[in-house]
Amino acid sequence: MKKGAAVNATENNGWTALMFAAKKNYVRSVQLLLDNGADPKIRDSDGWSAYGLAAISGFHETVDLLIKRGIDPNNANDAGQTVLMYAAKNGDIKTIQTLLDHGADPNITDKSKCSPLIYAAREGNADAVALFIKRGVKIDYEDQYSWTALTWATKKNRLPVAKILIESGANIDRKDSDGTPILHYAVENKSKEMIQLLIDAKVNLKAKDRYGLTALVYALKAKNTEIVDLIKNAGGSY
Repeated sequence: MKKGAAVNATENNGWTALMFAAKKNYVRSVQLLLDNGADPKIRDSDGWSAYGLAAISGFHETVDLLIKRGIDPNNANDAGQTVLMYAAKNGDIKTIQTLLDHGADPNITDKSKCSPLIYAAREGNADAVALFIKRGVKIDYEDQYSWTALTWATKKNRLPVAKILIESGANIDRKDSDGTPILHYAVENKSKEMIQLLIDAKVNLKAKDRYGLTALVYALKAKNTEIVDLIKNAGGSY
């Protein structure tokens, strides 16, 4: 580096030289900048630090270096989103493992009350979901709509994720803030596989939404005879 260089100077978007180096995974440059006083805590106009930019891109070596230099692994952007949430969303198992090993909180939530588990579940990243559960996350944590990871998996028809969650003890009879049971969302999606999965897990077929409607009524209203028969044969009622 040139003597007297402004190591923390920023461009219009708030990016520093350290951010550019981290985003490109130039590990030696990151090391040099840090050794010469670069501040890893500076954020860009979107609220991301060099650490966040590296982690989102899956650059584990750079992430590891920045964490060892004292950066908070739970550093979040202006929306309260941590890099662990982005890794969960992208299904980046190696980054998730690196972050968790360095103290990232798997139960932290963003401003919408979404946890890393919810990010992984709604994107269908089954391996990430399994890893979070293995690390002891709160499996039934609710977001701002009182939707759990299983609610999201059902709404998005993420069958492999739903299987893992149910096998791990997720509450299959939970209702959201509107009073809608998880089974009703499976019926709305016309997903026979998801409905059968819930039936096999002994879901309450008599559960009603806030209007007093059961899942069977939902199926009848949709005129879906296959699902009507499926629920009826399992013991569902009006």
